[in-house]
Amino acid sequence: MADNEVMPLHNAVYSQQSSDFKSANQEMIKAIDTVSRYTGQKGIWTIDRAGDNELFFRKFIDEGKRFVIRLRKSRNILYKDKKLEISKLAKITYYREGKQKTK
Repeated sequence: MADNEVMPLHNAVYSQQSSDFKSANQEMIKAIDTVSRYTGQKGIWTIDRAGDNELFFRKFIDEGKRFVIRLRKSRNILYKDKKLEISKLAKITYYREGKQKTK
């Protein structure tokens, strides 16, 4: 395999109908654990809004992993001991008619 080739580290199919299915979150945890066995602490984990829950934040923080998770605009966070809506702190960038806009 060449250095610039992409190699999948995890691939799984699951069904909510399966008797051993627990939750989509548990499937994601299994995927993180599987990939981590090969990568250790290398890289930055990136998850879309599906990762916007405390389970993933806790796992990444507790295991010292670096991560980026896209949050819903209405997500509340603690910042300097104050509860704030993320949209009050974040720079929001979006595209309309092919042009980048910032709020």
